Amino acid sequence: MEKLRRQIPSWSLLIAIIMSGCGSYVSSNALTYDTPDMIEFDVFKSHTCPICGGWITKVGLVGDDRSLPSRNVEVWNRSICGNLFYGENSPICTNCWQAYSRPLKSWNRSSEDAKSFKCPLDESIQSFPLYPHRACYNQKYDGSHLIESIRFSCANSPELLARFRTYAAETGLDLQIQKDRSSLNAVEVTVTGKPKAAPVLQPAKL
Repeated sequence: MEKLRRQIPSWSLLIAIIMSGCGSYVSSNALTYDTPDMIEFDVFKSHTCPICGGWITKVGLVGDDRSLPSRNVEVWNRSICGNLFYGENSPICTNCWQAYSRPLKSWNRSSEDAKSFKCPLDESIQSFPLYPHRACYNQKYDGSHLIESIRFSCANSPELLARFRTYAAETGLDLQIQKDRSSLNAVEVTVTGKPKAAPVLQPAKL
């Protein structure tokens, strides 16, 4: 009986989590990654983005305008589950919308609009033959290089995949194709460009 009493609080917590949904629980716990006493404070020292020179603030001070496309899908993916890589205190640029992730130790931005990046994506990435597929473009800055990629799902068509392979070979892109676990007749495609030097930093016109 004493053992049962000790177990009641843990069961109560589990039931509360299930009833409230994964979104609220995971979102609150995501902040443990970058609470003020743990955050990479050196990121804020210059007050400017290392990629575009824009002003840096915190994610929690900006928020997500749901009437518009997400300014950074990495931060605001609009999923019912929380984001474990970014929290209220994560640094984010108010000009190019790159955000710094402490767990990933890099700046990242994702968008479905290839033309929306302040530091333009490489032409080989922008011109990848996607149509009619939707894709998510990503730009990552690891402190010395920019790494750009595309992620999308498409039909498991030999003709289509052959076209992707040909384009990747001609442009020097890395192509990874995996089975889509959510569909028997689809595959997940990841296309990654070669790391390139970051642009010479110029103060952004704010």
